[in-house]
Amino acid sequence: MKRKFVVPILFWSAMVINPELLRQLQTLLARLTEMLVAQQTRTTLATPPPVNQPLSRIVLDIGREPEILSITPPRGALGTTVTIRGRGFTATGNTVYASYGTFPDRPSLDGETITLKIEPPGLPPNLGSLKTANFPELRYRFYIRNTNGETKTPGEFVLDL
Repeated sequence: MKRKFVVPILFWSAMVINPELLRQLQTLLARLTEMLVAQQTRTTLATPPPVNQPLSRIVLDIGREPEILSITPPRGALGTTVTIRGRGFTATGNTVYASYGTFPDRPSLDGETITLKIEPPGLPPNLGSLKTANFPELRYRFYIRNTNGETKTPGEFVLDL
């Protein structure tokens, strides 16, 4: 009986004490749920190659776990469009997990790049006024998951305040 109340009490206390903690907890639970569902429905079928990509390139990337090699630009202002470069991305079905949210089904036509616009929700319009010596920037990490697996190490983007 007591166990049924643990999760609601945790969410309630997070919401009352720190709304940002609640958002992070919700993102974590969503990610864990997706991981469990992906493990239960894992399939060995490969995504068909994009029309404009040679088959030899696709054969090399089938089953290769996604890997983030760089994020360009590495830093910028709110609204910056970044390019995530790496390996093992699929033509469709790449889910990007950012520190501030999840972006499902991001395409990668070449298997090496995914683009994303940096627009974290809930940031105040006077973002620059938050900048202090102890808080000069916000750092966002990115992971990618697709049918090939999940990135082991994150990519990082620095949002200038």
